[in-house]
Amino acid sequence: PSRNRLSVEGLLPEVHTQKMIDSFVQAGYVVVAPDYEGLGEPSGRELHPFLNLKSEAYSITDAVVATKSWLGNKASNKWAVVGASQGGHAALGAAQYAARANMDYKGAVAMAPANNLELIENLSEMALADKDGVIQIGGYAALDTLTAYMAAGIKAVNPTEAAYSIIFKTPTDKVAEKAEKECIAAMGAAFVLPMTVYNIKNGSLKGYPRKKEGYKNDPIVRQFLDKDSQPLQTLVNTPIIIYQGGNDTVVLPQATDALVAQARALTTKIDYRTNSSWSHTGSFTANVDNGQLLEDIKTLLAN
Repeated sequence: PSRNRLSVEGLLPEVHTQKMIDSFVQAGYVVVAPDYEGLGEPSGRELHPFLNLKSEAYSITDAVVATKSWLGNKASNKWAVVGASQGGHAALGAAQYAARANMDYKGAVAMAPANNLELIENLSEMALADKDGVIQIGGYAALDTLTAYMAAGIKAVNPTEAAYSIIFKTPTDKVAEKAEKECIAAMGAAFVLPMTVYNIKNGSLKGYPRKKEGYKNDPIVRQFLDKDSQPLQTLVNTPIIIYQGGNDTVVLPQATDALVAQARALTTKIDYRTNSSWSHTGSFTANVDNGQLLEDIKTLLAN
């Protein structure tokens, strides 16, 4: 956010991000959009622990404390968190770690929150398995881009481990390493190009060196998938609202359905709102446009 004034989340439409912020400010709220750990820092050498729940949560709670300290009595002690996609994941992390801010935390709104990454990958791979090579290229590039960012996040926590070559076959592991520097569009393009060349030469992607079989059995990968990245693994007693689109092809509805079921099994109360027509960004844009997101925040902060 510190390097892009308009878009808080690279996958979200900038006009709606600005509209959301404006609606909050016009209602009298202070809005804080913190950089996650490793992003925006001056040296450019720190790795971002992508989808590391604790890292994101600490970035949010530290930012809230710093803002309150800066504004003093100009700002209330109450706070709530809202986010979509990775931001939704971070919002759920903030709900889990909110107490460390030692302020009056009121709740979280998470739209299409990243979760159950292994399930999403498995379902997406199955859906692409019998598709035409051109369709596969786009789908695989998107999947591999997210996996490359996960590898970078794993390396951030395990700097001595060869995270990229644990997950990706040679020479794709060298493409994945670009995740340390490149944003999502450039990463997708980096995966698309060699797959396109291979597909033209061979008539299909059969045998293309993507990810290693069994890579999820590696201990550092399992740690990330099972523990470091998965939200709502402990009981949360504060309000949580989750929005999920049935037409979301990035955070699949089956994953969020499972997340909500797992949380409710721990007796965490979730206000779960779904719409079959919402895409990945639609759960965000629709509820900015209709004013529901602003109403959610007003309700949380009024309590």
